[in-house]
Amino acid sequence: MLLLLALSACSKPAADDSAASAGPTATLLAAGTNLADAAPSPDGSTIYYTGPGGTTLMAVRADGTAAGSSNAVFLGARGLVVDPNDGTLYVADPVAVGMSSIGTDLGSPRTIPGTENYAANAMDIIGGTLYLTGWLMDMSTGDQVPQSTGAWSVPVAGGDVSTIAASVPSQDPSGIAVASDGSVYVAGSGDNGGTVWEVSTGTANVVVDGLTLGNPAGIALNPDESALLISALDASGHAEVVIVSLADGSTTTWNGTIGANTAAGGLHRAAGDSTQYAWCGVNAGVYHVGF
Repeated sequence: MLLLLALSACSKPAADDSAASAGPTATLLAAGTNLADAAPSPDGSTIYYTGPGGTTLMAVRADGTAAGSSNAVFLGARGLVVDPNDGTLYVADPVAVGMSSIGTDLGSPRTIPGTENYAANAMDIIGGTLYLTGWLMDMSTGDQVPQSTGAWSVPVAGGDVSTIAASVPSQDPSGIAVASDGSVYVAGSGDNGGTVWEVSTGTANVVVDGLTLGNPAGIALNPDESALLISALDASGHAEVVIVSLADGSTTTWNGTIGANTAAGGLHRAAGDSTQYAWCGVNAGVYHVGF
């Protein structure tokens, strides 16, 4: 499922999602299956998402009208992020290896120089820098380099890749969010279930664990960066967003409309102080939710 969320607080929504006077409202924008990630345009008016099986990119407007699809064929696109400055879309395809950028017209993608041997599952962008998490590939053999899961950064135009954390204690890190102060949060499976680490110092420090993360593990910061929103499943296997206070580690949950689903995926917020998020799962569609 893809969900455009507008979250103003960490309180649970009212039971009736359709009544604006009673609480949040939810509007179905599009349907889809076998999806992975979704990211809103800077103003939240368009949601870009990985098509079925990650072989294409698609877009839908907030009014529910289709906004196009890419002619380019991807092998297994898993991660998306939109540049808040110019709306350029960045794509992580760990099957093809390397990052690529593509315009809002979803035309021909461009490989980002320097990323050719990085198999990334997720990306974030801040201040002209692209942040990614995943693993390194041995291009001579086509195999994953052992114990190479980490987090890196590279200018959006390409160039030298900088190591943030050379080792992330997860076999499949698939979520990343970066704060304006340089804090870098990475999500993946750890020794105690789904885990989010802060890794900006090069050491992985646990923020929260014991979760059943989405696949991929979508994470995003709220507008004032006081909380981290995490795409997850609850104990009954239904989708939810876990909201973690970065001040004291306390957690609350929101499920609203998405709680009917049994799969969860990527999660991204629109630019600036927007309270609109794109949430992606596997087996439903695209929603706009207003609080």
